Amino acid sequence: MSKDEINELLLKKMIAGDDVSEQKEKAEKEVEVKSRRKKDYSSTFLMINTLSERHGVYISMNNYSRVSAFIRLLGTKLTLGGFIDNILNVHFEQYGDEISKMIEQQISKLKP
Repeated sequence: MSKDEINELLLKKMIAGDDVSEQKEKAEKEVEVKSRRKKDYSSTFLMINTLSERHGVYISMNNYSRVSAFIRLLGTKLTLGGFIDNILNVHFEQYGDEISKMIEQQISKLKP
């Protein structure tokens, strides 16, 4: 949603007299994040990287078709594996703490 677009839900709550300051901040942050995502997508996910140590994995045919078509349309030297590796790197960076906690919880269940 751009700055010129109206958030109808927010407007309705304002008219009803509800406190919307927190919701307004959240909506503004969401717009900022979406804007940043568009700018950063290429530099984050479309960087060409060399995979020196590799391993094959299976993905659904639907995801394979979508991703491989996208990569081919880019016309760069980015490979399907490189693209997926970039996605996984961001995933582990974003959720690393949560993943570590889940691993620790599972390990603690195994201890006598």
